[in-house]
Order: sequence, then structure tokens, then C-alpha cells
Amino acid sequence: MRNTITVMNAKGGVGKSTLVVALAETLATYHGKSVLVVDADAQASVSHMLMRRPQLEAVQSEGRTIVDYLIATVLKESTASWRDFVAADVSDVDDARSIALIPSDTHLTLFEREVSKGNHEAQLRRTIGTWLKEAGKTFDVVLIDSAPGL
Repeated sequence: MRNTITVMNAKGGVGKSTLVVALAETLATYHGKSVLVVDADAQASVSHMLMRRPQLEAVQSEGRTIVDYLIATVLKESTASWRDFVAADVSDVDDARSIALIPSDTHLTLFEREVSKGNHEAQLRRTIGTWLKEAGKTFDVVLIDSAPGL
């Protein structure tokens, strides 16, 4: 996972999402990298920055967000593929079309509660570890926008 970067800070509103989008577009535009952006924040700021509202709402209503993937693989223990939850070519920068996104939505907070209540932390770690290992082989860089907090 040497090509995975998580942007995190205990405080909200410090520019984590903006930094992730700037890094993604810079790496894609000026360095020719394929970039997967993972929106791991229930506010879905990166998702809103990279996708037009109708497109994001469609993906969310179709159940193709990080929340839906994690519910399927962690809570329901199904064999969903993370690749089915990737939205390709999401940047509006012409030279940054190699950016893909796994979008988020507000239900991520509810998922986190279910994981804690149901003692699913070990399954969550395994799922994310496997997913990031595979994503690191598919994309040049994986950028994760995290929620504020520890």
C-alpha cells in the first residue's frame, strides 16, 4: 500500500477534502497518474466536489457508495466487488480524466454505529485491507479523504 495516502485531521474545516481533490487533479494532470479517490467522510465533500449533483444523487440512490459496499461486505458478509462502486472520469478538469471516485453519503455514520454495536471491527479491517491492496494494484495512487476526528 505504498501508493495510498489518507488525509486526516482531528478538526473539521481544515481543508482535507480540498487537499485531496487538488492532489488528485495535480497527479492526474501533470504526472499522468490514475487516481482513485475514496470519500470516507459522511459529509461527502469530495463526492460533491468531483461529481455533479444529479450524478452523485443517482449513484447514491442506486446504492453504489462506500457505505453500500461496506454494508454488503462487512455487515452482510457478501462478496461484493469494490470495483462495482467506482465512478470513473469524475473530474471536470479536461486533463484529469484518470480520476475515479468511490463516493460517500450521510449514511456512513449509521454504518459506523452498526459496526460498533455488532462487533464487526475485525471484518471491517480485513475488508478495507484487502480492498486497498487490490486498489493499489489497479491505480497509481489511492487518496482517502477521512472524516474529522481520531
